[in-house]
Amino acid sequence: MFFRLAEQHRQFVKDLVMNLQALAIVLENRGYLASCYTCGNQMNSASFMVSLSDNHLIRFLFSDYGISHFENEVRCKNNGPLFLIICKNEAV
Repeated sequence: MFFRLAEQHRQFVKDLVMNLQALAIVLENRGYLASCYTCGNQMNSASFMVSLSDNHLIRFLFSDYGISHFENEVRCKNNGPLFLIICKNEAV
């Protein structure tokens, strides 16, 4: 049972990474700055970034442990941060 559950989890992570890659392509085609990088070809982690406007950037790192880093940054007119949200999950 645990082997099947582990395989389902690996497939879920792989599907999510492929969806993030597709989302980055669609966003780029619509004129946004977006990227999605993976390490190797195992598809078990990804780094995703999108700039929604000159003043709004979203970044996160995803792996089979979950989202390990998330940033949502909005800057005001003078390029000072209006707010910055950073969440980090430390895998133990």
